[in-house]
Amino acid sequence: MPQSPTKTFGDKLSASPLGGGKRNCYLKGFTIIKTTIAFLTSFIIVLCISAQAQSDFVFPFDTTSRWEYDVISSFDPYHPGHITLRFLKDIKMPNGRIYKPFSDGFHTIFYLRKDSSRIFQYWDTTEFIRYDFAKLPGDTLSEIFKSPDGIVILIGSQMKIVFGSSKKVMSFQSSNAMVWDDVADTIGILNFNPEGTDVMYQLTGAFVNGQTYGVTTHVSKIMQLVPRNPSLAQNYPNPFNPSTTFTFVLPSRSRSIMTVYNVLGSVVIKLVDGELDSGTHTVIWDASGYSSGIYFYTLQTGNFRLTKRMLLLK
Repeated sequence: MPQSPTKTFGDKLSASPLGGGKRNCYLKGFTIIKTTIAFLTSFIIVLCISAQAQSDFVFPFDTTSRWEYDVISSFDPYHPGHITLRFLKDIKMPNGRIYKPFSDGFHTIFYLRKDSSRIFQYWDTTEFIRYDFAKLPGDTLSEIFKSPDGIVILIGSQMKIVFGSSKKVMSFQSSNAMVWDDVADTIGILNFNPEGTDVMYQLTGAFVNGQTYGVTTHVSKIMQLVPRNPSLAQNYPNPFNPSTTFTFVLPSRSRSIMTVYNVLGSVVIKLVDGELDSGTHTVIWDASGYSSGIYFYTLQTGNFRLTKRMLLLK
């Protein structure tokens, strides 16, 4: 019985005993498989390169940097025309997660936490993804309030000149305008819109990781400022439901007590009682288990004592 000739990869198959039809079918199938594998390999490589390029994006998140903003549009005359922000020390929010307040020392704009390439924002006892630097333009990041009106989308990523340097800038927006931000690699947030306001802030200068960008007159003054006396800011938000934030500044290490009272003068809760270092401190009160009404909060440290009023409105 005649033996079929031995073939090696690459030999012509014209003499194959399988017949022309079957031979062509196998050849076509083999060609399709090779083409598909090559396409998938190239596609995966492109995705990996793109994702790697995006995930290399650096969002500064340290407590030594400062960012200085000017108001570029406003329908609210009570908002400041200038603000200098920094990240304060970690605090635990009512949802059990740790965040850094992005604050001017008295009012907190955002509570943010960083998880790999994603920046989460605390909001109303939960959180949503405000930025994700591993996403591609057109990708959806998250939904605010689980509502179609609050979808956060990465709308663009491109190289731009920022304070004389070429930087990757990623633009994020939400359909309800709660997020309308541009963020620059290694510099931070270039402009942002605080939730629920008609105010847009634009970065004019920054001191980030030891490097100065733009005009930093106010930043330098704030960095050199050492408070002489304790101070206590008005809680924010106020009125509130169910949680609010207290911010106070200590000029030196001292024993500090912060207490919440009801209208009868009875102690509701003691939020702080112990030795605290100098600097700015932030405390959260979750009043979920308390009824609506007027409350008072008092800070006592050394000979300093100050009481302010707040409203829990459910």
